[in-house]
Amino acid sequence: MGFAEIAHAMGEGETTAKDRVSRGMGAIRMEPAAERVKLEVAKLDMLERAAIGVLEAFHYVVSEGRVISYQGPKQSEPRPLKDDGPVLAAIKVLESLSRTRQDLLGLKAATKVDLSGGVTYTFENISSEDL
Repeated sequence: MGFAEIAHAMGEGETTAKDRVSRGMGAIRMEPAAERVKLEVAKLDMLERAAIGVLEAFHYVVSEGRVISYQGPKQSEPRPLKDDGPVLAAIKVLESLSRTRQDLLGLKAATKVDLSGGVTYTFENISSEDL
């Protein structure tokens, strides 16, 4: 059926018929996509938990297979040096996961703005003949 026939059968206008058909087709395409989005969000959640685990853990500076320690002037015993490299890497991973999540969920999508309503122009110091 064409949109005119659909509109007649529904007792609606052709524009309404087009809108309803479009929404219906979108729902058919979105159903499997929604399930896929859930799976991808679950994966992102798992990866995020792992990255947070790295972020919260203490990482030792290791050189030639040994933990490097430092004993300051006011310390009675040497203490292992902390390696911030894994923490900074985990932060980068979390930022990347956040961007991926935003893209997946459409959080970065452009917002439509309706600017209907008309514009009024006022010309000063110009005669109507010059226009």
